[in-house]
Amino acid sequence: MSRRDIRPQAEQNRRSKRLEPSIGHIELEIDPAVRAQARSAARWRRFRRELVNWLLVICLFLLLVAGCVGAAVYFGQLQYPEDFASMNLPSVMILGGIAVYCLALLTGAVLAFQTSLVAGWLSLLVPGYLFYCLKRDGSYWPVVGGLLLGATLALVGLWLLA
Repeated sequence: MSRRDIRPQAEQNRRSKRLEPSIGHIELEIDPAVRAQARSAARWRRFRRELVNWLLVICLFLLLVAGCVGAAVYFGQLQYPEDFASMNLPSVMILGGIAVYCLALLTGAVLAFQTSLVAGWLSLLVPGYLFYCLKRDGSYWPVVGGLLLGATLALVGLWLLA
């Protein structure tokens, strides 16, 4: 090695530091509008993912129920009428009312899941929490209207059977 290759430490310190070119001022703070837009997009993605999960669970449940009913009919444990026109109206009203009631409860639970995951689970597990959660969020009357319609259909069907 030659003497030129090894520079003394003092000479390296004397050299001026390199100046990096800059273009304007870099602002590290995020714009509140951009932050709100990103949060809204993330909230929509979470809601869509939860909605797909719930729809998958509901479809699997319906597939299980249909399989059980089909197996019961196949093995002769369940009798159903050959002509569905012979079914009486009160039983259809009762089943329709229960279906509308359950659909309104599931709709309310999905709306509660939009608020938070904890509110959604509490609305499913704790009776009455759904009403508190929906009243707080402002979507109370559409869900309660569906609940009342389903209960009314079921009660009228029961009254017609009596």
